[in-house]
Amino acid sequence: MLSELVIASTLFVNACAVLNFKLTELLFQKTLTTVPAGRPRSSADKARQENLGREADEDDHHIDSILQQLRVELDVKRREEERLQKEIAGVLVECASGNSGGEQSRAFGMAVSRLNNAMLVVEADAKQLAASLRTISRLADNISGKVSALDVAKTRVVECLQLAGDMHDLGSVLEIFLTKCLIVTVPFKD
Repeated sequence: MLSELVIASTLFVNACAVLNFKLTELLFQKTLTTVPAGRPRSSADKARQENLGREADEDDHHIDSILQQLRVELDVKRREEERLQKEIAGVLVECASGNSGGEQSRAFGMAVSRLNNAMLVVEADAKQLAASLRTISRLADNISGKVSALDVAKTRVVECLQLAGDMHDLGSVLEIFLTKCLIVTVPFKD
């Protein structure tokens, strides 16, 4: 209801602004040219003045039509404002008078009380959820640390296995080398 009143007043202010703009625009369009005393006006000046007179009449007609539309809209908005004021007054009288106002007030109070209780439950649940999330966060940090330690240990094991494989390969190469060297250096006995 109040929003309709605000809209109506906004429309009225906008209409006044448009009207003001149109009127100032007309004032700036119509400028008189002066002719020194004793000189007759030229035919072009006379034609220009006649055109300005026609344009002024057209502008006046246009402004009159806009004013008429704005007056009609203003009248509609005034009637609507009166209707809304009557409705507001009726609601206020109804709330202020006896039983219905008291019942609505009690019903509203009970609804607010239920909402307050629900909000307390939501707040307690939110605190419990926050505590659970903190615990989960600590556990996740702990697991992350252990995974990081396992990753470091895995890297070390892989390096050790690589070294062991390299040592085994070196041992095989050494054995082959020694066997060939012994074969070459040790003569065969017949």
